[in-house]
Amino acid sequence: MRALVEHAIKPFSEKIWAFSTHPGAVKTGMQDQPQEAFGYLPGLALKYLQMPFMRTPEGGSLSTLWAAVAPDVEDQQKYGDMNGAYITDPGKVGGETSQADDRQLAENVWSLCENLIREKLGSDALYSWGEKAQ
Repeated sequence: MRALVEHAIKPFSEKIWAFSTHPGAVKTGMQDQPQEAFGYLPGLALKYLQMPFMRTPEGGSLSTLWAAVAPDVEDQQKYGDMNGAYITDPGKVGGETSQADDRQLAENVWSLCENLIREKLGSDALYSWGEKAQ
């Protein structure tokens, strides 16, 4: 993610922030899937073994909400440069793999996305950065 930010956002003057957020393990209906996969009793046991370690949906949304609205994201003295950061809890940065900083991978992903957009929506579907829509 940081490499994508370096490639696509930072070279320009627009004030754009990009984050990856992770809600953690959240208590939802997905915890019923092991019952379907492993049978009723083993699935039920797995469900209740993991439930104490899970967050409520509200708790799971906090990392995304923090990234979206907290004025702290611009406080470089407190957090450093957060643009492109991977956030797992409000104010907690880190945990990304080395792929997040791979410049070549970022350029490949960016190119793939551009090509897919042009393929699906047409060659006039994208503007260059800095080019204004007419």
